[in-house]
Amino acid sequence: MEYKIYDGAKVINRDKLTIGLKSQIDDFVFFNCGEESVLGNFVHIASFCSIIGGGKFYMDDFSGLSEVVV
Repeated sequence: MEYKIYDGAKVINRDKLTIGLKSQIDDFVFFNCGEESVLGNFVHIASFCSIIGGGKFYMDDFSGLSEVVV
């Protein structure tokens, strides 16, 4: 697997996204890639996360993002 973007993920401006090896974006993620978005290797963005804005967004290798339930 090079990387995985699940069918249920909504990725806006996908042409502005660079995604590394073994990374994944789960279903029910809303991701507006803005000016530039770079995901390193082994990055995981879990379901129900929203990444919005028009600027630059970077996640380094072996990082993750998930929703917070209180």
